[in-house]
Amino acid sequence: MSALSRRPAPNTFFESKPGSERSPYADRLVFERRTAQRTPLEGRAMAAFMDPSGAVSIAYVDLIDESAEGLGIACAIDVAVGSSVTLYNLPRSTSEKGTVVRSSTTDGVSRIGCRVSYSRVAA
Repeated sequence: MSALSRRPAPNTFFESKPGSERSPYADRLVFERRTAQRTPLEGRAMAAFMDPSGAVSIAYVDLIDESAEGLGIACAIDVAVGSSVTLYNLPRSTSEKGTVVRSSTTDGVSRIGCRVSYSRVAA
């Protein structure tokens, strides 16, 4: 048997996360969905969610962050992606309207990403 046949095959794949062994480029395929810089927020607001079937839910939400295109919020109810949302008593205005584009629930807390068309008011 030659020396070459006794060496183990070199590991050419990354193993940093499950399933990545199938692709040599897995660690390079991280995709950032955010198109604008996020700024942390603190505070609470009242939110009215209307899901695609027309059902309405009202809840207090904790503000997490904001960008030029949206808001990150957290609340205690499950919210469906595609729901419309109206936020009341935000620090900068009386209300904003938007659409839920991401929602994930962990330990009873829903983290929600909303695309918001901020109302622009001239002073």
